Amino acid sequence: FKEYLRFIENFHFAYNAITVSPTNKIEKIYSSFAIEIRKSKDKQDAKKSFEHLKNQLSSLFPSFETFKTEFVKLTYSKKDSASNVKTKYALNKINCAFEKNELFSDSGSIEHILSESDSEENLNIGNLIILEKELNEEAGTMKYKDKINVYQKSKYDWVKSFLAKYPNWENNKIENRAAQLAELYYTKIFGISV
Repeated sequence: FKEYLRFIENFHFAYNAITVSPTNKIEKIYSSFAIEIRKSKDKQDAKKSFEHLKNQLSSLFPSFETFKTEFVKLTYSKKDSASNVKTKYALNKINCAFEKNELFSDSGSIEHILSESDSEENLNIGNLIILEKELNEEAGTMKYKDKINVYQKSKYDWVKSFLAKYPNWENNKIENRAAQLAELYYTKIFGISV
């Protein structure tokens, strides 16, 4: 049943949190599912109910383009922001995918690659990564060329992959990386090809 719960988690992140799609479309689906699951006589019946639910929700799963359009707007700020929770969740899920782990790391925190105080654009998900808390504090508001030495101390595979791909980092790369993260999320975490 774990695969069904993972699917439901991913569906609601895409459908409700990112694309903010209408919930009235799923109310009837869940109502029918609740009735079906209550009538289950055994594990096999329950599995059929979950499979039916998954098929119905799959038909409402946002397309990649719809998902990407909204995902690339995610931001994170040290100030309270409506987007913070969704962005933090997305970044932790991506980090988990790189670490091949299902649990968010307690030692991780959100790092603004280019300082958030330099530009509002730097709040965008394309300029963010998960970094160990102590390394994030050490990196502070350094320029990227100086942060590289701090990032090299990270044990996270995502940070290592980022360093290999981006020996230089400027604002003009943020939008493109945000789109790449949306695709990575859709294909690796949702497991849907684009």
